[in-house]
Amino acid sequence: MNKTTNHLLASNRRLELCQFKTRPRTRSERDWSAPTMTKDWLAVHGLRAMHVTADDLKHVLRECESLKTANLQTMISALYEFEDRIHNLLLKVNRRMQWMLQGSRRVFGVQGARRLGLLIDASDKLLCSHLSGHLRRCLIQLLKDQIAPHTEVFYVATYGSTVTPLWEKPRKITPNVLLEAQHFFGVSMQNSGASNLMAGVKTMLRVGRLYNLDQVTVVVGSLPDQEYSQLREYVGQCDDKDSPMVWSFVCFDCRDERVSDILKRLTEINSSTFYLHCYTPQSNEGIRRSNEIQLLECELSEAKCLAEVVGKFRLELERGQTDSMGEVLGVPVLPPEDVDELVLCLIQGGTFRPETSKCWLSRHGLRAKKLDFFQMLTPHAYPQTSIFVDSIGREVTGKVYADTMIQVEWPNGTTKNVYLKLPILYDYQKKLTEHITLLEKRISWLKLGSRKVFGSLVEEHVVVLVDLSADNAPVLAQIKAFLKQLLEHQISKFVRFFNIIAVGGEVEPLFKSLSKVTAQSLQEAWKWVLAKGTAGTRNVMAALRLVNDMLNSTQFPSVGLYLLTTGSPNQETAQLTEYLEHLNVKISCSLHVAFFVPDFKCENDAVEAKIAESLSTIAHSTGGRFHWFTAHCLKTSDDVDLLMAELASSLRFSDENNKLIARLQQTTRKEGISFPCSASECGCEELRKPRTQRRHSIDFTTVPTTALVEGRKKSIRDRNALCAQNATKPKVKTKTKSFSETGLTRIPSLNIQLPIKEETISSKAWIRKYGLKSMRLRLNKLVSGTRCCHPTLQNATQTYSSALFPSVEPKEQLQHHHHSTPLELRNLIQSVNILMHRLTQRLNWLLLSPNAELGVVTERCAILVVDISGSMAPQLPRLKQRISTVIERQICKRHLVFNVIAFNDKILVWSASGPIKATKTASAEAISWVESLRAWSGTNTLDAMLEALEQAAIIARRRSVGIYLITDGCPDTSLARTKETIIQKYREIKAPHPITVNTILCGAKRDHLEEFLRTLSRFTKGRFHSADEERQTVSCTGDLAWAASQSDDTGIIVKEIKKCQQLLLRAHFYQSIPTIREGQ
Repeated sequence: MNKTTNHLLASNRRLELCQFKTRPRTRSERDWSAPTMTKDWLAVHGLRAMHVTADDLKHVLRECESLKTANLQTMISALYEFEDRIHNLLLKVNRRMQWMLQGSRRVFGVQGARRLGLLIDASDKLLCSHLSGHLRRCLIQLLKDQIAPHTEVFYVATYGSTVTPLWEKPRKITPNVLLEAQHFFGVSMQNSGASNLMAGVKTMLRVGRLYNLDQVTVVVGSLPDQEYSQLREYVGQCDDKDSPMVWSFVCFDCRDERVSDILKRLTEINSSTFYLHCYTPQSNEGIRRSNEIQLLECELSEAKCLAEVVGKFRLELERGQTDSMGEVLGVPVLPPEDVDELVLCLIQGGTFRPETSKCWLSRHGLRAKKLDFFQMLTPHAYPQTSIFVDSIGREVTGKVYADTMIQVEWPNGTTKNVYLKLPILYDYQKKLTEHITLLEKRISWLKLGSRKVFGSLVEEHVVVLVDLSADNAPVLAQIKAFLKQLLEHQISKFVRFFNIIAVGGEVEPLFKSLSKVTAQSLQEAWKWVLAKGTAGTRNVMAALRLVNDMLNSTQFPSVGLYLLTTGSPNQETAQLTEYLEHLNVKISCSLHVAFFVPDFKCENDAVEAKIAESLSTIAHSTGGRFHWFTAHCLKTSDDVDLLMAELASSLRFSDENNKLIARLQQTTRKEGISFPCSASECGCEELRKPRTQRRHSIDFTTVPTTALVEGRKKSIRDRNALCAQNATKPKVKTKTKSFSETGLTRIPSLNIQLPIKEETISSKAWIRKYGLKSMRLRLNKLVSGTRCCHPTLQNATQTYSSALFPSVEPKEQLQHHHHSTPLELRNLIQSVNILMHRLTQRLNWLLLSPNAELGVVTERCAILVVDISGSMAPQLPRLKQRISTVIERQICKRHLVFNVIAFNDKILVWSASGPIKATKTASAEAISWVESLRAWSGTNTLDAMLEALEQAAIIARRRSVGIYLITDGCPDTSLARTKETIIQKYREIKAPHPITVNTILCGAKRDHLEEFLRTLSRFTKGRFHSADEERQTVSCTGDLAWAASQSDDTGIIVKEIKKCQQLLLRAHFYQSIPTIREGQ
């Protein structure tokens, strides 16, 4: 039986197995939504309950080996069945996770206990903040979604300075009890001072033991009054083994990291009865710090690993390649905890040598191979020659090379004449294509295996620092898999001495000093890694001190340190860099940092970018490399970034070379072609001659008379007499097809395409796309060609062209010949009128539309800096409406990243962690926060702008940032000092994406304040806007000066409207010139 038949039989067998497995699922198709704790749910529906663990996979693989030669079909069918069970589990876990992110479960977690107690934080800090209304709505939703359907006995209490229960004892769930609880959550619950969490836990513990409650949920939204040590001592008493009661701590949208840290440490006392649930309304990522979600993440990660391994191994069996039972396509078959030994015999040689991209490019880069575009052109380039001629008083440029060669602009701004042949450019393009292929191959090589995590190990002596802190418990298996790949693929082949140090709890090394790489030492290292667990925090400084103690400069002259971590170290960046400099004095070492972001991490882009910037600074301080990656992709790598920059340069050179080839081919096609209208017929031959030859008379009275001078005089007189005869000689009229030597560029008639809807771009960008220049509405090219002008002759009659076409003299001593048809002029006038009408619509939209009251947000990140000083009190209600409109209609609709900063004499920041993505929930929270602002006190503009620039500097690493300063008065500090400080801070920011400051003036205009705001926006390439209360419609013939003064956007539109008006006046003038027919 051949392989094709086996494959078909295997496919049929898989279909039968899938059909068999789908029949019993109808009985419990919603078993993923059972109202039980996730730990209990996994006990019924997890990997072990479904018998798809690593032990089960081992059993299947043993059967595969025993049946390998006997019955291949049975072996493939067994793997199909095992794979189907894994996919069934993945579906259930994914549905369970999505179900937990919906409704009140997203806020409080699963509350499915029969006898439930609820303790709510009623401190002033929570109930007097903007979160009060949101908390009340969430509690009412919890009552309807989970408590009413699943709970039998219910008890509610609040804690502040004192504990206030709703009822004296728990009540059975009835309609009256639910209505009473709903009224309490919505209206009656009042704030009560401080945050005495210990008193609330004490009350719930007493009630729970007295009335046998199954679960107590504690909602915490502010920092407790007690220290962690006091809470830990008392909460430890809640762990009663005789009558276990589940405690669920909910961190409700608390941006103070101390609260979540205290609750997390409390739940670590007993992970079987204490649970943590975190909630933030900005995104669904906050819930991923919860214990239940982390359990699902671990289950999902293990199931995915098994599914990937089984699928790849099954494909190997179907293809008949069953030799690699231990490893399939470089991925371990079993998780790290189930692999006892390293598979060193399967390591294959690499495609490239182990070296950094910087060293590799020094030998294989564009410069090294002399493939730089301008480096290739240099031997064939000639600079433009120019000389100053005293007799005519100006500089004269050589024309010979310019006519026979191609002009290319160099990077330094100079233009050179280049003489090349096509075979040279074709050969260069071929070499460039090979170089691009080599770069892509190396980039792919760097993204495979352990090089994706650690990069390429280039040192012979290596120390690996592994972050095994308590936060990495969910990803411990992944970290061990990374180390396994590193030991097998790089350390075993390229490193001579190595060591591994575990960072977490107590810093523990594998060996007392660096050990020589042997098969025995590698196996010993792997067993040591398998035995390690997670504990403590990221004490990187202690690990570096241990490295300092174990290294000897005489034995190890240079060492490479490789740090694998998932977060910021305990120490400050400055302390670590200073210690690394001290360490480099003793021994030459480079610290390479690998920053791993697990899937369950919930930090937003700004927090991750800040951590990455800190780790990158530490790595670069010692000349090391930085790698930032996730389980699915490589975000940033110094090695890859250098290659990507080289690849971008290669592609740019390829485009330049293709353009140069096209120009040479066009020049070749034009050789030997005669134009229908010669230069002499057009009267343009005199223009092409040097100026020294066009002069009619030269005064030689001051020149000494010699035989040479007399000969030159005679030659010049003869040439001038010949020119006069040619000018007065009558010419025979002949019809020509075109008037200029290069042919006229005719403008298409009525083909302009303008957008109907308004685009959210700046006026400068809008004019660049749809202005007069873009639409090619140019009167000069329609009226005359570039060579159809010549100086008027003093002692000569009109030339033939002047007799055939009407003439105008817009400049002295220069004639233009008007040869356009009336139809072309009418079409031009009609097109300009259409464009001017569309410009007027755009202008009125900028003046009157609610979307543009504070200007158009054009950047991908917007930071609104709002003045709430005392002078803003009259404008603040209207300003709140405008800000709400901007957030709702521009920022949220386009899913931008944003933040709001309010300032008077203090700075108030809506999102303390930095700009976040504009979801509907986040936008509603931001609008609610803006509505709660009150106007009072002074105007501290300087500190507010510095805070906005610090946030913008982090976000500008990934996207463009626009800061929108909204104010009505001068800052408390002087205008000059404020402007200088802001500009100095702006200059210090070095980011790949632009940061613009857009200023908005509210209230009455003041010249000095308006000048300050305009200067600030002009320096940062931003825009100025005036939020004027009196707005009116403007026509193209109306008060355009008022419209231009409203903002920079309107000023650019008004300027273009005036250009259209001037163009229409000129067109009407040319239209009024009578056409001289032939024979008149």
